[in-house]
Amino acid sequence: MYKALDHITEGAAPAVPKDLWMAVDIHISLWFMGTLSDDLYRLVSDGNGRACSTWSKLLRFFVNNEASHCLFLNKAFHSTPRGDLDISTYASKLQRIADDLATMGRPVVDRDLTLQLIDGLGPQFKLHAEIMKIAVPTFSDAYSRLQLTEIDDASQQQ
Repeated sequence: MYKALDHITEGAAPAVPKDLWMAVDIHISLWFMGTLSDDLYRLVSDGNGRACSTWSKLLRFFVNNEASHCLFLNKAFHSTPRGDLDISTYASKLQRIADDLATMGRPVVDRDLTLQLIDGLGPQFKLHAEIMKIAVPTFSDAYSRLQLTEIDDASQQQ
């Protein structure tokens, strides 16, 4: 879209870059600096300041760590209990992990997301969990029901 391939592809830079090309390259490098965390930027940047070298290191960093990261996310997804979290925070946490897995090409189907939500609820929602296991709702329906239950329980306690 931005016609930046010659800035991030190895060997595609012009032998003698013109001022406009250099300005765009600096802009892309500044974009990397502004969007990556400080720690990650320090790992992938080097002294020449060219966008291509930063992009190459960034690509290698994520490609080399993809399997480990995927394994970590799968473990996190299947072992995240609600604990003291409210339903909204717990559901968002699971959804975020599922979104990260989908970004890596390992999407979580809605039914599995719902079942994990139900499985990690804890004793406070035991009856609701058992009922939802009979006819598994969509993730958004399960989340909505649980959130209403949580609100209702809080209002009854007051």
